[in-house]
Amino acid sequence: MLTRQAPRTVGGGSRIAVVDLETTGFRPRSDRVVEIAVVTLSLPDLSICDEFDTLLNPERDIGAQHIHGISPDMVVGAPTFREVAAILAEHVHDAVLVCHNIRFDIPFLAHEFTRAGGVFHPGTPRCTLAATRQKLSVACRDHDIPLSDAHSALADARATALLARKTLSLDAHGSAQAEVCAQAQAVHTLRRNRDSASRLGRIIERARYPETDEATQLYLTALDYVLDDFVIEAAEQDTLDELAATLGLTPHQRREVHVAYFQSLVDAAQRDNVITAAEHRLLQKVHAALMLPVGDLPKADEANSSGSTIPMGTSVCFSGEAFMDGMPVPRRELEAMARANGLKPVATVTKTGCGLLVADPDSHSTKARNARKWGIPILAPERFWSLCHARWGSRGPKPPATEPG
Repeated sequence: MLTRQAPRTVGGGSRIAVVDLETTGFRPRSDRVVEIAVVTLSLPDLSICDEFDTLLNPERDIGAQHIHGISPDMVVGAPTFREVAAILAEHVHDAVLVCHNIRFDIPFLAHEFTRAGGVFHPGTPRCTLAATRQKLSVACRDHDIPLSDAHSALADARATALLARKTLSLDAHGSAQAEVCAQAQAVHTLRRNRDSASRLGRIIERARYPETDEATQLYLTALDYVLDDFVIEAAEQDTLDELAATLGLTPHQRREVHVAYFQSLVDAAQRDNVITAAEHRLLQKVHAALMLPVGDLPKADEANSSGSTIPMGTSVCFSGEAFMDGMPVPRRELEAMARANGLKPVATVTKTGCGLLVADPDSHSTKARNARKWGIPILAPERFWSLCHARWGSRGPKPPATEPG
């Protein structure tokens, strides 16, 4: 886990900023960016001099998960666009923008900067889609450019940068202008990682360091790094001990830092006023690794725990995409399963008209936020299907079969 800051060594107007976005949908006014990458090229040699990428908490439903491959639990600990807007502004300000489809990416950037209270003028952006008239994967194949992890923002931005070298005439004219009121500060960013254990721990990236002196900040950064797997191994403990001694931190000061650090994670988990079961499991691991007093560990909120049955007649609402064994399950099948089990599907989450929300427990959709606010249980689609199928037996639709191999 690294704390990122914008590059300050490349002069204004002397660089190219290749930008790629992954979004919740196609409407800049209502959809949001869920991942952004900026690959910076220096002029005139077009060598890569900096990269920045992070997942973003869209503060709404995650959208087309089957396209971008980002699930709600992957952005649990991600910063919002507002939280990284100042850093992003430093990456694109006075740089010439390049995108593979400026008609898509530029409006999204403009709306996100506006929501963050900033100002964004794209200048004269260059477009590799206009130059090649091919989608990115085909254009890369035609120009012998490797493209792995397509629809990962960083992979696509790197490929677009290589494509721009071959297909565009790039100079320093027409640079973008981006400004936000807030000063750019070191923030936790969150890179895409498909490891399930790491996804559970992404809340650690959301936490803000306690306000303290520079020496303690250095120690916190090291602590952040070694806790990536939630275990402080012997060699890592030796490194922390040596660093603390070098920085002049006493054992008492270190204990205080550990307590403050853990509290910053708790505060991050409670940013949406609820501690989910997944967040609680993370907190337990960090709490144990830091050997903190038992009383410091908060409890998970009951509204997020799933029971063994769903009472007949419960009004149930659905939010987001559902997957079984990696395959999407249409909303109509979930609603049919609900009706066959004596449940009543409803379109919206209301305080008195909805008794259960079926959604990813880490979802940030409006429905999920309302469910947490009113104490309505949230049940994962897989768990909902399992409970209903156990009751229904052979009389209804079966979960999708796992693909061969």
